[in-house]
Amino acid sequence: MPRVHELGGHPVEQYTSPNAGGRMTAHHGVVLHIAEGTYKGTIGWQLNPDQQYRDGTRVTTCSTWIVGRNPGEWAQMVDSDYIAWCQRSGSRTWNSIELAGYAPDAPTEWQIEACAQILAWLHRTHGVPVAIASHPGERGLGHHSMDREWLGEEWGHDSCPGKGVIAAKPAIVARAKGILAGKGGFMTALSDDAQRRLAQQVQDIHWSVGRGSHAPDGRLEAITYVLRRHGEMLASILGSVQGDSAQQILARIDELAVAEAARDAALQAQMSELRDLVERGQRGELAAEEVVRLMGERLSGAGAPGGQA
Repeated sequence: MPRVHELGGHPVEQYTSPNAGGRMTAHHGVVLHIAEGTYKGTIGWQLNPDQQYRDGTRVTTCSTWIVGRNPGEWAQMVDSDYIAWCQRSGSRTWNSIELAGYAPDAPTEWQIEACAQILAWLHRTHGVPVAIASHPGERGLGHHSMDREWLGEEWGHDSCPGKGVIAAKPAIVARAKGILAGKGGFMTALSDDAQRRLAQQVQDIHWSVGRGSHAPDGRLEAITYVLRRHGEMLASILGSVQGDSAQQILARIDELAVAEAARDAALQAQMSELRDLVERGQRGELAAEEVVRLMGERLSGAGAPGGQA
C-alpha cells in the first residue's frame, strides 16, 4: 500500500487516521490546505474519531499528509490509495496536504520543500502531473479554494489555504521538477537547526510586511526590500552556495540589504529635493523656468544632492 516513510533524507511520521474512507477512484493531484493550527495539534485532531466543532457540529476529517513549519515535521495520516476527507467531493480523486499555520501566512522553506517532495513522489507513484492546477478540471498541485460550486464541485472553505500558500505553488512545482531531475535543494545543504532559523527569518519578514510593521532599526525593512526587488538574484546566490554555512549566507543577505537601503535612502533624498523645488515654485519663490532647470540638474547629477538651490 502506498506509504512514504522517507523523503529527501527526512523520515515521515506514520499514523492511521480513523476518519479515512474507502479507496480513491483516481489520482488527479494533491490539494494544499492550511490547518489553522499547529503541527502536533493537527495530528491530534485527525486521530480523533469523535471530531466536533465548538458549536457541537460533528465532522469526519483528515488529510493524506500534514507538514509542520519546522524542518523534519511531516506525517502521513492516510494511505495515498485511500480517501482522506479533506475537500468534500474532491477527496475521492485528490490527495491532500495540511500545512501547519494560519491563513494568509506563506509556507516556510521547509514546507515548500516537503510539498515538492510529496508532489514528486506522487508523480512517480501515481502519475500525478508536476504542474499547477487552477481548478478541479486540471491535474497536479491544487489548493482548497479552487473548487467550482456552480459545476457541482463543492470543496468548501473559500478562504483556505490563503494567498500566502497559493502564491507558493509555482515554487513548489519548480522544486518538484528539480527533485525529479536529481537536483539537490538549498535547504538540504543546511543542518536542521540552520534550516529552522533561516525559515523562521523568512517567515518573520512575511509576517511583518503583511501587517505593515517593521523592525525599529530598519534592518527587516531593508532585507524585505532586497527580497522583493532582487528575488531572482538572491535565489541564484542561495542556489550556488550549498557549501557555505547559514551564517555566511545570512551575512551576504545583510550586505545586500545595507547596500540596497543606502541606495534607497539616496533616492528618497533626491525625491525630497525635487518635491521641495516644485513647492518653492508654487509659492512663487522660484520662476517656472528656474524650477525646470534645477530639476534637470538634480536628475542629471549636475546638482550636488543635499545642496541648496
